[in-house]
Amino acid sequence: MSPARSTRQIRRKVTEWQNEACHPETSIWVSANAGSGKTYILTRRVMRLLLSGVAPQNILCLTYTKAAAAEMKTRITDGLAQWAVAPQKELFRALEGLLDMAPSEPEMARARTLFAIALETPGGLKINTIHAFCEASLHRFPLEAGVPVNFSVIEDTEQKDYRRRAVEQVLSRGLNGQSEIALAVSRLFATLADSTIHQAIGSALENMQDLEPVLADVQKSKENLRQLLGLDPDRSPEQVEKEMVQGCLLDAKACEEVMEEFS
Repeated sequence: MSPARSTRQIRRKVTEWQNEACHPETSIWVSANAGSGKTYILTRRVMRLLLSGVAPQNILCLTYTKAAAAEMKTRITDGLAQWAVAPQKELFRALEGLLDMAPSEPEMARARTLFAIALETPGGLKINTIHAFCEASLHRFPLEAGVPVNFSVIEDTEQKDYRRRAVEQVLSRGLNGQSEIALAVSRLFATLADSTIHQAIGSALENMQDLEPVLADVQKSKENLRQLLGLDPDRSPEQVEKEMVQGCLLDAKACEEVMEEFS
């Protein structure tokens, strides 16, 4: 088999797969590398849905990035605009390439009107990011979702800034002797280095959903941890630390000798 013939066969097979993925009556999962044409396929599928009579407000397209959503909306809008003004023969060829068959007269007529229909649809074509769709759903049902009414979503940079300021305020109050948090803050500084305190607090906040049941009953959580580690509840932290040191492969004197050797 010649390379040219092999290439033609590959193209023909890819075209068949693309046409199948674009068909509005099929349920398709497409997995492909970046730049391989996923947006192109989804755009053609939406246009075929519109051409088959589906109302624009009944179509929802979700992408991961704002750039992909904007690109898809532009492609569909430009395509529908071209259909509205294209000469009859040019429109026939465009629809034939999309449908993989000759378009009917009703399809030709509907293609002429789709641009106007899309413009008149309240809110336009629903092509959004997953994040925007979820945010809109939460705004519609805030009570059911357990979120504040009229909430706003902050950007990652704002979130980090708010977190940093809140942490600094709490630590400052603790270091200044505020009774309810002074002991906790002092233990935090005694346990962790300054450079790791913010990392530890950030990790705790990111895993708050898992930590909430732990913090709801601290004493019970401590008992569960002791049972998991097989610790005697009567042993003090000092005793545990002493046993850990004694259980090391190197005793204190040996550690000092090693340090002197490499210093």
